[in-house]
Amino acid sequence: LPELAGMLVKSSAMYAAYDSSHGLLSAACPALHPAAVAFAAGLASGVPEAVIVTPFQVVKVRLQAREHLGRYRGPMDCL
Repeated sequence: LPELAGMLVKSSAMYAAYDSSHGLLSAACPALHPAAVAFAAGLASGVPEAVIVTPFQVVKVRLQAREHLGRYRGPMDCL
């Protein structure tokens, strides 16, 4: 269940960023080819996804990695 909750946040951020950047690019550069707009919007959508997901992945790996056993007592210790 925690992995599913993380996927919901990740996907929501990615699709919201894609939709916003696609709309902004389409309005700002109407002469741009639709494929170029979609490509640029796809690139832009990866940034918020990475910013949101990476800290949680770091905590998860630190808590699960063998070399970190006993070093961290909980998620707050990992930050």
